[in-house]
Amino acid sequence: MPTRQPGCPTRGATPAATSTCFPTYVWWVVVRQTPLVCVLHVDRMLDLSAVAALVGVTRKSHQSLRLAHRSELVPLFGFPAGGLGPWGLRSHETRVVMDEELLQLDGGGVLVGAGVVDVHLAVPPQCIVDACGATVGYIHESLGPE
Repeated sequence: MPTRQPGCPTRGATPAATSTCFPTYVWWVVVRQTPLVCVLHVDRMLDLSAVAALVGVTRKSHQSLRLAHRSELVPLFGFPAGGLGPWGLRSHETRVVMDEELLQLDGGGVLVGAGVVDVHLAVPPQCIVDACGATVGYIHESLGPE
């Protein structure tokens, strides 16, 4: 489990340039043509089966859950790669799913895209849940004992 780095905010969002926090990786997923944003620690791999189970996609329709293509990012989400975060998304139907592990980090914030390529915000993970109505669950691949 990563440890908290100094400088993480404890309330609200701040420009990432002034803070050092746990970096996250945003995966762009499409479920039955509906965009889905998945937020997890940068050192984790997304488990599409776990995402499918969390959002209620049955095994039979698993093929309807896929990673979005880079060319789909702006039309579906409103932001290019490197700038996509969990809010300000193009469609109000876009769901946000966050890995539960982020909520268990030692009081630190997480870095997420701020809508501009290579600009990030440091945000307490609970803010993502509260502001976006994010669904929370374990969505990273298990890599064995850590």
